[in-house]
Amino acid sequence: MCCIGTIGASSGAKIAKTKLADAVTVTLGQLPQSPSQIGIRSALKASQKKGLWELALISLQCLLEAACEVDHVSYGIVMKACAVAAYWEATLQLLCELSSRKLQSNNIIYSTCISSFEATASWKAGLSLFSHMRCGGLMPDAICSNVLLSVCRTSWGRAFHLLSSAFAPTMLPDLFSYSATMTSLPWHRSVELLCHLPLWGMRPDVVCFSSALSGDEALPWQQAGRVLWLMSSQRVVANKVCGNSAMKALGRQWVLALEMFRVWHRRPLKLSSLISELHGEWARCLQLLVEAREYKDVFSMGAAMMELQTQQQWHLALGLVQQAVLHNLQPDSYVQSLSMTAPIAHGMWEVGIDCLARQARPFRMVDESRVFSALLVACGEHLAWQAAVALLDEVKQRRLNEAAYCAGIAVLARVSWPRALQLLRDMEEDMVGADAACFNAAISACEASASTSSNSSVLKLLSDMSAKRLQRDVIGCSAAMSTLSRASLWEQSLGVLELIAQDSIQSNSIAWNALLASFASNFAWGLGESAWQRALQCLNQMENAGVPITDVSISTAIGACENSLQHEQGLALLWQAEDAGIFLPISSFLVALSRIAVEDAEVIHAAVTEAARCLCLGTPETRLPLWRLWRSMALLGALSEHFQHRLREQTLREAQSYGTAELLEVAWGAAAFASRSNHRMLCEIQQLWLEAQVPKPELEPREMQDILGILRASSLRGALSAQVLAAATTTLRHAGRERDRVLGAWTGRAAGLQAMEESEMYPVVELELPESLIVSKPVDWEVYDGSTGHQLSEFLQQVLSYDAPILSDADFGCGFLHRLDVPSSGLLLLAKGYEAFLDLSVQLSSNRLLRDYLGLSHGWQRSRDIQAQLYWRTAPLTRAGGRGKPSWTKVKCMQHGSVMHTSVSVLAIEIVTGRQHQIRSHSAHIGHPLLRDGKYSSTATYTADMAISPHNCLHRYRLVFYDLGGRRREVTSPPNSELASVLEQLVSKALSKLGIDVSWAKHVTQAPVSQTQ
Repeated sequence: MCCIGTIGASSGAKIAKTKLADAVTVTLGQLPQSPSQIGIRSALKASQKKGLWELALISLQCLLEAACEVDHVSYGIVMKACAVAAYWEATLQLLCELSSRKLQSNNIIYSTCISSFEATASWKAGLSLFSHMRCGGLMPDAICSNVLLSVCRTSWGRAFHLLSSAFAPTMLPDLFSYSATMTSLPWHRSVELLCHLPLWGMRPDVVCFSSALSGDEALPWQQAGRVLWLMSSQRVVANKVCGNSAMKALGRQWVLALEMFRVWHRRPLKLSSLISELHGEWARCLQLLVEAREYKDVFSMGAAMMELQTQQQWHLALGLVQQAVLHNLQPDSYVQSLSMTAPIAHGMWEVGIDCLARQARPFRMVDESRVFSALLVACGEHLAWQAAVALLDEVKQRRLNEAAYCAGIAVLARVSWPRALQLLRDMEEDMVGADAACFNAAISACEASASTSSNSSVLKLLSDMSAKRLQRDVIGCSAAMSTLSRASLWEQSLGVLELIAQDSIQSNSIAWNALLASFASNFAWGLGESAWQRALQCLNQMENAGVPITDVSISTAIGACENSLQHEQGLALLWQAEDAGIFLPISSFLVALSRIAVEDAEVIHAAVTEAARCLCLGTPETRLPLWRLWRSMALLGALSEHFQHRLREQTLREAQSYGTAELLEVAWGAAAFASRSNHRMLCEIQQLWLEAQVPKPELEPREMQDILGILRASSLRGALSAQVLAAATTTLRHAGRERDRVLGAWTGRAAGLQAMEESEMYPVVELELPESLIVSKPVDWEVYDGSTGHQLSEFLQQVLSYDAPILSDADFGCGFLHRLDVPSSGLLLLAKGYEAFLDLSVQLSSNRLLRDYLGLSHGWQRSRDIQAQLYWRTAPLTRAGGRGKPSWTKVKCMQHGSVMHTSVSVLAIEIVTGRQHQIRSHSAHIGHPLLRDGKYSSTATYTADMAISPHNCLHRYRLVFYDLGGRRREVTSPPNSELASVLEQLVSKALSKLGIDVSWAKHVTQAPVSQTQ
């Protein structure tokens, strides 16, 4: 019986082997005749090569049971398969079975099996086979003995013993035997054995010397020198392996080895294999490359350049190139690129440009383009756009090919998409044919901006590619669809998808995901509530077209459901995707849960537990985009100090690579939960943003909002740095000034309002400054959006003849620094230009711009600070509680009273944050909803309040800010007549009988919540 029955411990493994044996038996039974010896060997050899030792054993067993003729060669194949897999017990059992079947085994079989143990260093198994061989009457030959010595290299005592006992009296060890033994011996025994070889009539070869040098890492450099002296006296020629061993053994004395090799052999010895062993002695390395021409080659220089760049020794790299040119050794384009990009990689891009200026002008066009491309890519990585512009001027002068232009377009895309498009147009003037890669880079440049002009540019670029007969590909089309989706242009995105079909381009998930993003980008752009239906239809079309639906597809479709307030549909889509085997990464899963307002505590806890497990493992398979976890944890209200501690540690390790948008996500997540550690995290985020700042020709609106968001989150927790505040103010004001210069200035005056009859039905300009305007908004007016008939932005443009680019720029709030709900009244601050808007936005984000309100609430409320997170993804209502964005309202109770048998509190309110419906939601959250609030009070309460006041009792009465000159401005506005009437009625009825002075009611707006120094 074959030994397969004795191998395998578990019952499951035995069942699997039984099934495998049955399959082999059936296969043998289907053969028309018994397989030949060649066929048997081929089948077993195939299993052995693939490492299927169990299959080889089972096949052997089945062959024997089928009475097939199996020779000793077939046994040897199976034995080797078992030995390679480290199942040497099975190998010994097979040898025993070989003897019992009276099949002749030989030295070849034993040598093959023993050599298989060398990879696993199983010297005990090798000795067992060696003993079994002698017991079987076979005398090991020199090959078999040498193989055993190699196997025993990890046990020097056993190897030394074998050297004297393993060989027969008539058989002497050869040089290979001694070399294998020296590899396993301690250095003193190895050197002693090497010195005795000539006494025994044997001349050591280069393998013996290499074994002595590399056998023991503890070999002193003096003994290594002794070995090299013996090598010289025996006139043994060194090879590359021996040279490397000598360099490593000599350590800091590597120069001695090089000099000895040069004196002994007087022939070139390339440094390409030795350059990594020089232990930081780069000064000597450079000198050697210059002095010894026979050691010098371009490949060696490339290896030296790579090592110098790794050790940040870029100045030595430049010296190496200069010395090479002086000695008529022309570096290739690869070495040229390294010499220029090495300083740029360490922030010294000026040195790289200067190195380029010193290069000789004549070298091949293709190499020159590669060098410039490498320089441009390095500039792009460090956002050194000024250097990139200078390089591009040089590119045009040298008339390089499209590769350098393409790299330039990609660099400019990071800082200014109009500049990138202009470079593409310059290629035609310079008679350089732009290829599809250049157009794709230009389209990707537009992707960073969501402006109207960039959207039209994308469509024109696609049209130009067709006109120039360039093949549009899925890369450019996907980037175009992504650009259009950011602007919610879903019809144009569908048009690009049709172009993909017309050009027979194989579409992929990226293109379809871009179309899905256009459905999910905004709620109010034409589709309305049908956006989620379009998204689900898009998923069905992807499935019908055979395009894989990815986790990104599901996440984007869930976003469309969220914007359409179809949270149940989004949740159903999430579970359907998991049933279909599409599993979102845990970070995306947490984002999805937060977007569709999942409240199931078990689901949230399980997801956070899985995220914590992935953080602990830290393997590449479980790596998470950590910045996405921060906001998700806040929106879900999942607070775990242990989880946040680990999340903070790992985030700081990789935060150096974060952009402003990622830093903002982390900042809001840290600001959501007040703690000392999160306070430190906010300080770290500010410092990272400050260190990452580089000059840019212009900032995109999205990046400006990200900067303001970091200021707002840091200020909320008292962690805002004065240095960061100053840097942000300078950066944003400069960006605003540039926009004012390009787009034009404000025109119009408030004097046109004086001709109008004074009435509370229309807005009133309370204060006009050269750069800003303070307007008092009546009730039932909307700031902008077009949802109601009374639009404040249109009033300023049409009635007052105001005109400014910012008034129609929704990215900058149409110039308004803040909003007021339609049923509320009060002061609004409007910037006339971009610089003023961004300066005031910095004040708003840093709590230097104060907003005070007067409100009436139900019940007798006390003064307090309300810090309840707000969640408004369940629009039209904003929910206050344990999840959402951190929010802060300061309430000061001015008086208690009653109106029409309703207890009322008069409140002076200041908001630190400005969330949607913040005051109204916070008031309802603590059980004191505002008077006449139809959204945040019960129907019965709202109906009763209609008899008290026709409008919401909330009025913004005071604004404090600083103008561009730094002067403090304070503006107040009295409450409207309706609210004033309720105040007088409240106070007179409740307090006049007690003889209390009620004159404060008429001047309540003069009692601010806080004072600004």
